[in-house]
Amino acid sequence: MNRSGPVGLIALTLILGGCEGTAEDVASDSAAVSEAEPTAPAPSLTDHEWRLVMIDMADGEDMTPDASALPTLSFSEEAMPTGSRSMSGFTGCNTMNAGYDAGRGGRLSVSGVSMTRMACPDDVMRLESVLVMALESARSYVIGDRSVDIDFGGGVVRLEAIEGP
Repeated sequence: MNRSGPVGLIALTLILGGCEGTAEDVASDSAAVSEAEPTAPAPSLTDHEWRLVMIDMADGEDMTPDASALPTLSFSEEAMPTGSRSMSGFTGCNTMNAGYDAGRGGRLSVSGVSMTRMACPDDVMRLESVLVMALESARSYVIGDRSVDIDFGGGVVRLEAIEGP
């Protein structure tokens, strides 16, 4: 014997009544969704060429590049035979190439750095040495609107996006 009777019928009526809507309501809801601003994809390392702004050392010694020798870095999306992707750049004195892996949660590792061996003024060579050490020790990165911070354990390398030509 079915005991749901009138109570079940009332519940069913209330449930179905809450689902009512006209074709105009559905069209209006669809238009609102299509008019919504598209979400911009999160920026990535490969979106820009990056210029060194500063190296913020954990010991309090900040290093900034000389305006006449601004280091730059570019991260490629193409995989190398080792499976890593490639990066290249100018250290303020020499050119460099390396492999990098960028993972979930902003993980970053750089390996296989190779460079030209030009000599430059001492302050430029010191910045180059710290920059390369920082990249080889990279742990993670965080991308902002127009910048990227690379944490290397002993501080942070701050890069800014270079506008296109």
